[in-house]
Parts: sequence; structure tokens; C-alpha cells
Amino acid sequence: MNYGSRLRQIRQEKGMKQDDVADHLGITQGAYSQWELGEVCIKLETLPKLAEAFGMELPELMQRLFGENLVFNNHQQKGGNAANIVINNLSEKVIELYESRIAQLKEEIASWKSQVQKNEAQKERV
Repeated sequence: MNYGSRLRQIRQEKGMKQDDVADHLGITQGAYSQWELGEVCIKLETLPKLAEAFGMELPELMQRLFGENLVFNNHQQKGGNAANIVINNLSEKVIELYESRIAQLKEEIASWKSQVQKNEAQKERV
């Protein structure tokens, strides 16, 4: 069972519809549906709000979503708690999605660099 299937299972256990969770997160039902289908990765920064939507603590949600592949390293830091999260053995689909996103970001960076260079060259001509 992948994390999308686990996410669907949690939502159904809580008696919620996809619309309910999506509304709580401020996203569309279609965007949420992609998570359950495993087509789009859930951003780590979204997980606390997702846990809140389900009325769960974050560690419990993450354990249910990622199972034994999740390791928590909790420790005290000055000013509060910190949790370092390591997720091992990601599925090939998740790895492909991340690699695709990294490639997109590299293309965007190259495009921005090119635009900056063009702008600087125009300034030098003036």
C-alpha cells in the first residue's frame, strides 16, 4: 500500500470527503485527489495542516502514511523542539516525481540566469 492509499484510508476512517480535506488545506479537491492517487507528492510543510485536518498529531499521521520507512529524531533545541525527519525507501514513483520537479527547477534557474545576463548586457549598452 502506497502513501496515497494510506491517505485515502485515513480520510475515510475520519468520515471525511476529499472536498472536506481540500477545503481545510485551502486547495482544490482535484489537487488533493492527486495526492491520494500518488500522482503528486505532498510537501513536507503541508503535513502539519493535514494532520490538523484529520485531528491527528503529526508523528501519528506520518507513521501511518510512510510506515516503517520513517525515522524520527526528536531533540531539544534552544527556543523549542525540533524534529528531523528521514524517509527511507521511497517508492520509484515518488522518486521519479521528485527528479522531474528538480529538472523543472533547474530549467527555471537556467532561464532566470539567462534573463539576468540579457538585462545586464542591455544595461552595459546604454
